[in-house]
Amino acid sequence: MTAMLLLGACNDGTIYLHSVDVDSAEWTSADTLIFPVHVEPSAKTYSPIERNFPYCLTLTVRYERAYPLTDVPIHVSLADDHLVTLPLADDDGFPDGEHHGTLCQKSVEVNNAIFLFPDSGDYQLKIWPDSTASHILSITATLE
Repeated sequence: MTAMLLLGACNDGTIYLHSVDVDSAEWTSADTLIFPVHVEPSAKTYSPIERNFPYCLTLTVRYERAYPLTDVPIHVSLADDHLVTLPLADDDGFPDGEHHGTLCQKSVEVNNAIFLFPDSGDYQLKIWPDSTASHILSITATLE
């Protein structure tokens, strides 16, 4: 049953897309990014997130090409806290993802979690780094 839930969990289309800017000089665990999510009993055009429906989360990170680390561990929390590693460089340490001038952008699927909203109402998806991070400009959360 769990395998069927996981296989059918992700939609083909984006249901939720929200971006939050990050202080690129220093992003600390005290600087939690908040992504507001409104949930209805059934999906509607003004609120496409549906109660008790499984969603997959993708995070898109926009960062400077001079990013000093190969990855950054972050916490993602809705009801449960998940530690996610965002791989931002290839095996040789060069910035990975799409290059746009001095910036890079990379999307990472959060594979270790399916997000369910048990009740209607307003939720907050929270994201913060495990330790201090820098050179990250924004994070976009997508639910599918």
